Amino acid sequence: MSALKFVPLELILLLVAFWHSLYWFITRTADNSDEPWGLISLSTVFILVILSWNRKTSFFNAGKLVPVCVVLVSLYCVCFAMVPPLVRCLIAVCAAGVVLWTRCIPGRRNALALFGFLILSSPVLASLQFFVGFPLRLLITNLTAAIVQLSGTAVAVAGTSFEHQNQLILVDSPCSGINMLWAGLYFCFVICWTKQLSALRSVLLLCFSIIGVLFTNVARATIMVYVEILRERGFNFPDVAHDFVSVASFITLAIAVAVFGNMLARERFTLPDPLHQGSGLMANETDTFNEKSSHEVLSNDCVPKLNPQGAAAKVYVFSLVVASAVAFSLPFFQVPYHEDTTQIVRTEFPNQFEGRGLKPVKLSETETRFSTGFPGRIAKFTDGSRTILFRQVNKPTRQLHPSSDCYKGNCFQLHPMAALRDEDGKIWSRFSAVKNGQRLEVREIVSDSKGRSWSDISSWYWSAILGKTQSPWIAVTVASVAK
Repeated sequence: MSALKFVPLELILLLVAFWHSLYWFITRTADNSDEPWGLISLSTVFILVILSWNRKTSFFNAGKLVPVCVVLVSLYCVCFAMVPPLVRCLIAVCAAGVVLWTRCIPGRRNALALFGFLILSSPVLASLQFFVGFPLRLLITNLTAAIVQLSGTAVAVAGTSFEHQNQLILVDSPCSGINMLWAGLYFCFVICWTKQLSALRSVLLLCFSIIGVLFTNVARATIMVYVEILRERGFNFPDVAHDFVSVASFITLAIAVAVFGNMLARERFTLPDPLHQGSGLMANETDTFNEKSSHEVLSNDCVPKLNPQGAAAKVYVFSLVVASAVAFSLPFFQVPYHEDTTQIVRTEFPNQFEGRGLKPVKLSETETRFSTGFPGRIAKFTDGSRTILFRQVNKPTRQLHPSSDCYKGNCFQLHPMAALRDEDGKIWSRFSAVKNGQRLEVREIVSDSKGRSWSDISSWYWSAILGKTQSPWIAVTVASVAK
């Protein structure tokens, strides 16, 4: 009679300990402000675990599993009140990954792939766009400018925008390559798992994928610069040209990653593999688990392991139970991480905007609820045809998020638009938002008290963090019905 497949008690214990992060994970994934791509990666983990579930009883394992889990749960407890929810979620995900990899997957096929899938399952895209988007766009802009200039086309670079014969070309947030990075890493982990690559070869493929994403985005940006230049000269390109170039770029990247992954999987592609020798953490290319005799498999992997023996093992188990109990109770006794809302310098909002008088508009219920924990001030006005939202902050903060997140959270379909230069020479980022047949044109800018401005939140955040601008800052979002 076949052995039953039990869910490890360690995993159940960790799910209970991390209930607060699990709740945040579910609510953040369901609020539509972030791309729901993490569900794809999470589904992949479920499928991999179900297909390769190791038949073991649910008793604790006194090997390396429990001490590692104790460390991660303790780290979660220490950091609970000091770090954002996403960081706590990543710690919880790694702890669950230790259990899945050690207890549920026979042969330990590929730890890098498993943990990679788990990290990608977290709602990280919006945060990556906020923190990493601007540095990536800055790098892509300068590399693209060098290529375009080498071809004999004169372009000037200002931050993350190009200027060619008074034509402005902005490398906006969708062009940062964050989405392509996520997709490229996911595809890399699929190759690592299916090809059962060793530790060193998995790291090589991961590095190849990251570098490939960077150069693919540079190539895409270069093509789009020429497309915009040719449009200015009268060539008629369809509106889907941007999407076509993006899809073609990713297909090219995926083919390159697949080809290099197959090269690494070949037996004649030999490399010294110090990460694998003696570590017991990664599967060998020869798949030693599959070469074991049935007797060895039964004796080493499928024999039910009874309660751990020895005083050290009992201490580990007791420590995990205590740490999990503390993690479970922390949300009831500690105030979770939040931005400091004290010492806010009040700035009067204007009563006119672009030559039109403004009338105050009452915030919606959602906006009022959000403004309660906002480290600044929020005010909404109308000039009769447009809605203007002002958000004022006095410190760099993640809570001053792009307005596109709000529109996505309200189930609008977003489409990027060309940047806009106003009469004062300031550059605004723009996008269209469509819902129930209504199409809005939304533009956004952040400025400081000295007149300096930024077309997106990410670029402002880095300038504020590096001390290149002084508070207070005001983000202005203008929404109007598209004609």
